[in-house]
Amino acid sequence: RHFNSFSQAAAEAGKSRIYGGIHFEFDNAAGLAMGKNVAHWALQSLNSPVPEPVTLLAMGAGLAALLRRRRRAASE
Repeated sequence: RHFNSFSQAAAEAGKSRIYGGIHFEFDNAAGLAMGKNVAHWALQSLNSPVPEPVTLLAMGAGLAALLRRRRRAASE
């Protein structure tokens, strides 16, 4: 058997559980929809940028320098 996409294979697997008397069609539709939502969330989570620790350290050091500069200017 050959499938052109994972969605085709998932639909076929869902139908086999209906034919086997394990689930009803509404279970299959809900399961496929939930699977697509989980896949979408997982792909979005993988592609979102995460700052590296060095970047966070540099941002913190810059922020500390700005605060120190403001305090010096306020005390003069």
